[in-house]
Amino acid sequence: MITKLGKTVSGRVAGSILTSIGLTQFVAPNEEDYVTIALRWASSPHELAALRQGMRERIATSDSGDTVRYCRKVESLYRRFWQDYCAAAPTRDAATRAS
Repeated sequence: MITKLGKTVSGRVAGSILTSIGLTQFVAPNEEDYVTIALRWASSPHELAALRQGMRERIATSDSGDTVRYCRKVESLYRRFWQDYCAAAPTRDAATRAS
């Protein structure tokens, strides 16, 4: 699968999944790169076949395929976001009062 990043949820999720399984070469930042990637892989059927051979294992051993590990990482990120937010709160409050 090739995906074009953008503002849609589907493009962002597909890009995230491809990145988590180590296939960033299938993630395009724009339409021009999408076409370039598609043409490159369309002309490499043997490489695609080799990728397909190991895909189940690649997914199973990735963060996306291991639900426990995935949830721990997401929880860790939520915790970090919350800590960063809390650490910045006094600065935001002071700036709001100064306005």
